[in-house]
Amino acid sequence: MSVNNLEFRGYIFNPDNRKPRMVNTEQNYWIGIVGLLFCFAILQLNKDYWDIYLIRILFTTVAIFFVIFTLWNKLAGINKKKPMKGILKGVLKINSERIEIDNQSYSLKEVHDLTIQIKSFSGQLLNKGHSPGPKRSNGTSNSISFRSNDINIDKRFSIQSEQDYYLLKDLKDEIQKKIR
Repeated sequence: MSVNNLEFRGYIFNPDNRKPRMVNTEQNYWIGIVGLLFCFAILQLNKDYWDIYLIRILFTTVAIFFVIFTLWNKLAGINKKKPMKGILKGVLKINSERIEIDNQSYSLKEVHDLTIQIKSFSGQLLNKGHSPGPKRSNGTSNSISFRSNDINIDKRFSIQSEQDYYLLKDLKDEIQKKIR
């Protein structure tokens, strides 16, 4: 497939490690699990030592609440995207002739040690098993690095759609053929 006339356009991602690591549904899921374990511990103590009817009714009711609360938050996280933990600032453009980062253009003839890591796009379903957190990618785990005119460039960027993801994969293949 020839991609000579096509261009990828993405946004530069600037990480900010001060942003929270969990989204609310993930935090609430773990709160529900801890609450459920606490209720089971109290119910077991009541069964073994106290046998008080009111404690059994109260903590059984609270345990049922925590089961519903936990399941609700597990299901609510299924269609959420991972939090960004940073901002999108700046534009990255890649075509078969040049790479442009924030209006600074680099001809592929002047680029050395080019590495483009294409890992995800925004909304991509993640295989996280039984994790309670978001199940969709935010598309910011991609990176580009190269050297041009003795300057090292290393940027993370966002891919906004599945179509852009596959376009960039095709462009990467064509660029690698050109610079070999």
